[in-house]
Amino acid sequence: MCPQKWGKITILDKADAIRRKRQQAIQLADEFLRAVFLDMFGDPVTNPKGWEVRKVSDISRQVTVGLVIKPASYYVDKGIPAIRSLNIKETGIDQNNFVYFSESDNAGPLAKSRVYSGDIVIVRSGQPGKAAVIPDDLDGVNAIDVLILRPDAQCINSDYFAYFMNSGAGKNLVMSEGRGQIQQHLNVGSLSAADMPVPALELQEKFVRTLKDIRDKFSVEGDGKHSGLFNSLSQKAFKGEL
Repeated sequence: MCPQKWGKITILDKADAIRRKRQQAIQLADEFLRAVFLDMFGDPVTNPKGWEVRKVSDISRQVTVGLVIKPASYYVDKGIPAIRSLNIKETGIDQNNFVYFSESDNAGPLAKSRVYSGDIVIVRSGQPGKAAVIPDDLDGVNAIDVLILRPDAQCINSDYFAYFMNSGAGKNLVMSEGRGQIQQHLNVGSLSAADMPVPALELQEKFVRTLKDIRDKFSVEGDGKHSGLFNSLSQKAFKGEL
């Protein structure tokens, strides 16, 4: 093998090793968080710690849905971001691939589908139940065809609720119909009527501090950067640019 080709392989191997090690670290962090959650709150389905069970509507100030009627007719090249299902990740809002509305439409005819810091956006179909919290830097943006939940901050922490929704047990609990079957589509009515155990707020906040500490180390953007680096190097190697 010629030295130049060997050098290309070495660079790609190192880049791929970095990516894989980071993915392994993220997996271990997720397993740790699941263990902490179960230790603090127990299985949400069996509720062994006896937390008060309340309907989602009772712990929310509002449950609604984003814009569903011809959203593409409002698209502009630059303006106010609009969140779609593909932007909702279990670790937060992926700020790539936004579409945009004009400031005037966002403040006028589309004002009802605006979301604010601390709101929770939830996928309706495809991967129903996947949830993320709106961060401060997206306060006042819009949302398309996703559920929007505005929690009552006196009894439920936004980040706790999103983590609960994204957990296997929590998602199954909320997504289950009366017959015990899992729905393929989540709507405002079924989300509002779902029952969930509600631990003490101070305990929720304690868990969220641990959650944020770990998430800060493994951000949504960080994973994309490592994968993007490997893909970029692979393309350059294929083109003979390395």
